[in-house]
Amino acid sequence: MDKFSWVGAGAVALLTVIATGCSSGSDTRAASTASAAAPSTTPVPSATLAPSTTPIPSTTLAPRATSVPSATVAPTTAPPPTVGAPLADDDLARAVALRDDDPPGGVTFSLIEMGDVVTGQVTLDVCSARFPSEAMRVARYQQVGRDGAGTFAVNNENVVYGTVAGAAQAMTEIRAVVAECPDTFVPPVLQGQPPLKFAYEPLPEADLGPVAADHVALSMRAEDRSGKVSTAVFIYQRRGRVLVGVYGRDLASIKPYVGAAALHLASLAAVDAAADTA
Repeated sequence: MDKFSWVGAGAVALLTVIATGCSSGSDTRAASTASAAAPSTTPVPSATLAPSTTPIPSTTLAPRATSVPSATVAPTTAPPPTVGAPLADDDLARAVALRDDDPPGGVTFSLIEMGDVVTGQVTLDVCSARFPSEAMRVARYQQVGRDGAGTFAVNNENVVYGTVAGAAQAMTEIRAVVAECPDTFVPPVLQGQPPLKFAYEPLPEADLGPVAADHVALSMRAEDRSGKVSTAVFIYQRRGRVLVGVYGRDLASIKPYVGAAALHLASLAAVDAAADTA
């Protein structure tokens, strides 16, 4: 079974890819099917997550985050904003996507299967919660970056919301879910995945480099019932109604791509970034 099976279904689903480094497209159809089985557009507050009664020693968990800062660290070398007719939603999602030469490093990006589909696909799955803002998405473009050997390097998800308020709500929901994530096993957001216990920590602001003013940068530790632990980092950045997620193994390996994403957001024309369409 291909270990890319969950790469197309949000950030937490990236764990299997990170853990194995395998790269094949044959099983991304499983992700699409699983996601469709559990649509992300149904608002379910994170508070409804049922804690498990299985005791797990607290010593196996990293300290939980109580807050996620959103300090302003604006890009300093952004190209001048583009001008012209407003972009269509799908074009806007592609406009902020990472490219092969961005930054140079031998990584090639490709659209994952169903990566440009919104319906039935998950973007936010922090703490295996469900996010009401998922229903406000109007475009999505998710791709995976691999090096010359075909090994996973970075995952990049670009999402456009119908309104600026919808995108801002998504960021607010992320912060709230992280703060409230229980220290017990929670059921999966995707069918076929195991319950996991999560611990989140904000990444140090000084280590991020250039990022958009509105951002959430997290390290995550996830443990299954067998005691197997996986780790990853997620950086979400927003400008106007556009949200860009960069996901990977650790901050050092994806930091250049986080900066590149910040520059793409900064280069958007105001009419594209901030114009409500829904």
